[in-house]
Amino acid sequence: MRTDELIAALATNAGPAPTGRVPARITIALMGGASASTLVCLTCLGANPALMTMGTGLAVKLAYVIGVLATTAWWLGRAGRPGADWRRAASAALVVAAVMAFWAVISVWQAPADARSTLLLGQSWTSCPWRVAVLSVPAWALAMWAMSGMAPTRPHLAGFAAGLFAGSVGALGYAIFCPEVSPAFVSIWYSMGMLIPAFIGALAGPRLLRW
Repeated sequence: MRTDELIAALATNAGPAPTGRVPARITIALMGGASASTLVCLTCLGANPALMTMGTGLAVKLAYVIGVLATTAWWLGRAGRPGADWRRAASAALVVAAVMAFWAVISVWQAPADARSTLLLGQSWTSCPWRVAVLSVPAWALAMWAMSGMAPTRPHLAGFAAGLFAGSVGALGYAIFCPEVSPAFVSIWYSMGMLIPAFIGALAGPRLLRW
C-alpha cells in the first residue's frame, strides 16, 4: 500500500485532531514568524520614515495582508485535521484576493493613462516579491513545523496553505519598510511574494508532512 493510500485509510474514521493543540501550534508559528520577519526587516531594510503618513493606502495594504493571514491561518488549521472541510477557508482566502484585485482594477481604471504604469509597477516591483518571500522564511519553517504536528491527509494542499500563511506573515513584516501604497501594486507584487513560499510548501509538503 502506498503512503497516500495508507493515510487516506487511517483518516477515514480518524475524526478531528485535538482542538487545543492546533491553535497553539498556529499561534506559535504566527508570533515567532512575525517577530522574526519584523526584526530582519528592521535590521536589514529599516523602517519607512513616512510610514505613519501613508493614510488610507497603508490601511488598505495592511487590511489585505491581514485578511490573507487570517483566512490562511483558518485554512492551515482545517488542512491539518483529518476529515475537516478546508474548502470554506480556501474560498475565504480567494475572496480576500479577489476583493483586492477588484479594488486594484478600479484604481487603475480611474487613474490618468500616464500614471497607470506607476500604479502597477511602483518603484520596487523587481524586489518586492523576493523580499516578501525571504522575510517569510522563519514563518515558513514554523508553519511547516506546526503542520507536521497535526495530521494532514493532503500534504500538497497542507504545504501550500502553510506557505501562503508564511508569505502573509512575511508581507506583514515587509510592510514596515515598503514605500508602495497602490492597490494595484499590492495586489500583484505582494500576492506574488506570498505565492512563492506557498508553491515551495506545496512541493515540499509530501516530503516534510508525511506521517
